[in-house]
Amino acid sequence: MDFQSSDAMPIQEMSRRRLFFHLKESSSQSLLLDRICLFFLTTTLWSSIFQIFTLPTGGFYPSLTLLSSLALIPFTLRYLRFLAFPPTIALIGLMGCFAVSLVWSSDVLAGVRTLVNTLPFLLIFMAATAITLTRKERMLRALRIFFLLFLIQAVLVIAFRISPGLKMAFLGSPVAIPFVGANALEAVFEPTGGVNVVDPEKSGGFFTNGNVAAAFSGCCALLAVATSMITGCRRTRIIAFVAWISVFFTGSKSAMAMALVIPALAAFAFVFLIPQCSSWRLPFTAAFAIGLCAVASVLLSPAFQNSDLMTSTDTTLKLRQEIWSFAGDQFPRHIWLGHGFGGWEEAFAPIYRQFGLRNAVPPHNTFILLWSQSGIVAAIFGLAFMCAIIVASVRGFSANDVVLRILAIGTLGSFLWLFIHGLGENEGIIGELHFQPVMAVTLGMLRARTLALRGIRA
Repeated sequence: MDFQSSDAMPIQEMSRRRLFFHLKESSSQSLLLDRICLFFLTTTLWSSIFQIFTLPTGGFYPSLTLLSSLALIPFTLRYLRFLAFPPTIALIGLMGCFAVSLVWSSDVLAGVRTLVNTLPFLLIFMAATAITLTRKERMLRALRIFFLLFLIQAVLVIAFRISPGLKMAFLGSPVAIPFVGANALEAVFEPTGGVNVVDPEKSGGFFTNGNVAAAFSGCCALLAVATSMITGCRRTRIIAFVAWISVFFTGSKSAMAMALVIPALAAFAFVFLIPQCSSWRLPFTAAFAIGLCAVASVLLSPAFQNSDLMTSTDTTLKLRQEIWSFAGDQFPRHIWLGHGFGGWEEAFAPIYRQFGLRNAVPPHNTFILLWSQSGIVAAIFGLAFMCAIIVASVRGFSANDVVLRILAIGTLGSFLWLFIHGLGENEGIIGELHFQPVMAVTLGMLRARTLALRGIRA
């Protein structure tokens, strides 16, 4: 016997329709949120080259890059699960050390700024991972446009090195304020501001430090090559070459060496790990051997050893050695807590005055910087972050997926450049806000490709 009421069928049909419309509405809302998230992510990525500094807030000029990245917060709350990844776990631990060290810091505001400037990396990483899983082509298109915009930075570096007068005219004009920042421009024209682009032999484009500009160009060159190999875009490949050439116009001696070594190692990986490059193995090996011999002969020649370049290098190295020697003396006394934010400047005062500098010189080493800010645990988290990036990239080398291999090589090459650069500079573990968007997007794409191959969706 059928105990089902004749009125039950319409009720069940209405329930199914309500469920259908509810799911459709939820899907529409999710699509809208993804589009807004993509908008803020692309704004962050594209503006990172120019920054576009806004009105002051407590003596600090937040850039459009920072503001648009922080606007990702409500849209990335759905993707917190993507933070369960060794590099991001290490970075969260490092931020925890920063927060705790505010207790004994003399310059709390500097610590808060460091925390605020570190947060965008995590937000961009989550957004890039999610969007790559759902809209990979949109993410690749955003990267291609980023490299097209980066061409402006590369051309400025070359132009400013060729014409130092043009460089100083730009830095002295109101046009430079939104791109460079009012605080940075003040240091440019101070007699002891420590800004190296005032040297005719240095050039930075939108940067006031040629060494940092060189690292940015190098990282972008490697990532542009990886992007061009995935998309097949020749224009991006040409931009990668221009970015690489611009490194030699910055005047950064360490970057010139890295511009020869790291791209050569990346090319070696591409040739032997990517099937489409296999025909280049023999020519590349021969060219690599010839190039290695040529570079060695130049570096060991008496003319090079006695050149102005080596003299300048010795002067720079002498100051670095004073800084690192001071850090070595301080380390046993402050091993656990470091100096706190602002403490390094106070402790180093007697040293930097000997060199005729008005302001304290930063540690010029990532690990010393992290230890000084927040103690030995922070330095350990920094090391863990580096190792986690390297491990995640190297694992991609053995994947059957060619795209993942390309992403792994590009990610490892760019982060290695940033890490090695940080051993003699002060940009911290993830670089400043020019670097963070493109580096976090690349890491997010690497993570998304790995998850997609496992069948995991956003």
